[in-house]
Amino acid sequence: MIEDLRRIGMHVYFLDVSAKARPGTSPCPTVLLVAVLLIVPGIMAQPSAAQKDAALHNDVQRALQQGDYDRAIVIYRQLIRLEGNSAPLLLQLGVAEYQKGDYESAAESLHASLRMQPHLAVAEAFLGLSEAARGNSDRSMPLLEKTLASRDASVDQELKRIIGARLGQLYTDRGRLRDAEAIYMSLLKANPHDPQLLYQSFWLYMSMGRMAMDTLVREAPNSYRTHKLIGLLLLEKGNYTGAADRFRQALREDPAAPGLHYELGILALRANDKDGAAQEFTEELRLHPTHAQSYYQLAEQRDRDGKVDEAWELYGKALQFEPDFADAQVGKCRISLIRNQPNEALNYCSEAVSLAPADRPAHYLLARIYRALGQTDKANAELALFQKLQKQATEQLDFLTEAQIGVGSEH
Repeated sequence: MIEDLRRIGMHVYFLDVSAKARPGTSPCPTVLLVAVLLIVPGIMAQPSAAQKDAALHNDVQRALQQGDYDRAIVIYRQLIRLEGNSAPLLLQLGVAEYQKGDYESAAESLHASLRMQPHLAVAEAFLGLSEAARGNSDRSMPLLEKTLASRDASVDQELKRIIGARLGQLYTDRGRLRDAEAIYMSLLKANPHDPQLLYQSFWLYMSMGRMAMDTLVREAPNSYRTHKLIGLLLLEKGNYTGAADRFRQALREDPAAPGLHYELGILALRANDKDGAAQEFTEELRLHPTHAQSYYQLAEQRDRDGKVDEAWELYGKALQFEPDFADAQVGKCRISLIRNQPNEALNYCSEAVSLAPADRPAHYLLARIYRALGQTDKANAELALFQKLQKQATEQLDFLTEAQIGVGSEH
């Protein structure tokens, strides 16, 4: 966030200073927001009086590039003393004060800018951010909402991303969770890997999930769904005995509830009770004959036992009811290799990778297939990709284990 705001601070400076080239100046190092205020009516109507002192402009440019907002503020105040107040200079001063963390001074400067140039969109945006940072959400929210909805050309997507993240947090704090969700979903379409948006949306969904769970437990404490939900949460925390007890309670409430025998089968596998697991998966299929995951688990058991023909049929059943089941495609690929049918195996593994590009077993099998087909370069590439994905998975597991994701305190 700090680096994003630094870019915007540089941008706001160049809006006023870079309309014409000046001796000794360099172009803005960040192009994300270069053209925002140049087309705001009235801002550039008069040549800037600051052109009288190119040295000061060079100094403020260097200060902004270095993130030295204290010096930038001093220079802006010098320019204001030399030239008198102007909307652009007051805006630039306010942004520098905001980035320094002096939100009260920033609000004063931005208010002054808006008195001279009403409805100046970027000034309204930073005033909203300043008021939010001061804890004045009633003042900030209307300004941030206006900026986010604005079609003003000076409000580009980078600024909207920052505004949206702040507004989404304010909505979350106010309990307006659906409004926050709408903002995050919109922004994530354009910024799917943005850490701030992902972090905030994670906590939003955690809050929504907790609220839904609290309501479910309060309104239907003996529902099979309540017992199943608590069982899944216990399973996530590694409390397998507690999870099994909850799943059995859920079955007492509704003996035909979907997925419960499957979950008990997974717990039996964890306890190395293969016969018990097979019984649970078979019972799940008796109650729900289209349950692809149960077919897959039974196929895996047959595969490990060397009963490849039975496994083949069961993988096929899983794919019949869930055609995009990548793991079942991998199972068929593996059996095709056992049968010395590399071309058939290639078809299944290629389909698995198209469905799940990060599927590690599929890439490992592809390396074996290409080697069997004499395509050494492709085999080496797939093996390297498998090793990379394996390393990433290990690092991610270590990180999540250490962080105990989802179990910690409020953000």
